[in-house]
Amino acid sequence: HLSLRRQRQMCIRDRYTTLHTAAKKISEDIVARLFPSKVQSKTQNKNYEKQLEWQHSESNPNQEQEQAIRQILADSSKPFPYIILGPPGTGKTATLTELILQLHHLNEKNRIIVAAPSNSAVDNLTIKLRKTIPAEKMVRVYSQTKIGQRVSPLIESIAVYGSGNRFGQKRIVCLTLGMSSVLKKLRAEDLENETITHIVID
Repeated sequence: HLSLRRQRQMCIRDRYTTLHTAAKKISEDIVARLFPSKVQSKTQNKNYEKQLEWQHSESNPNQEQEQAIRQILADSSKPFPYIILGPPGTGKTATLTELILQLHHLNEKNRIIVAAPSNSAVDNLTIKLRKTIPAEKMVRVYSQTKIGQRVSPLIESIAVYGSGNRFGQKRIVCLTLGMSSVLKKLRAEDLENETITHIVID
């Protein structure tokens, strides 16, 4: 028991040592981008000030949620990330779902990466999006270890496994943060001279 406890303590200590080492190596420029002291509003997309038609059948955003959606659509925080904070159950995922649907609806050139830490979280988002977005416009990327496992019928038709599949032509790519490395393997012809315009992390 003492040996096991000692191993766990060493594991935790090593983990924190790694985190502190990484934090020390972060450049001041990266810190400034992640935690800006001041952001000048850049509402370049004036058309987003008009009345929005909510795309998701369950959407009924409150004032704060609508404000977040409008500010992101207006690129108000570029080049910095826009962060939505709130305790569980306050509608963050619902807000992101409506945001993604608006990005898809308002500009056909928008290409969106949708990510979350777990497969269940990504599946939840994918199912919500799939109810509105046609299958040919989006893809759900799984690890090869998920082959043969059951998935929702709404996801089954858009599921691909591993990094060998060509999915760069899809407008919305849904995957876990752990699988995001496959994006580096997208070839130029897969992207059709287009770039990823938005990354949404739940």
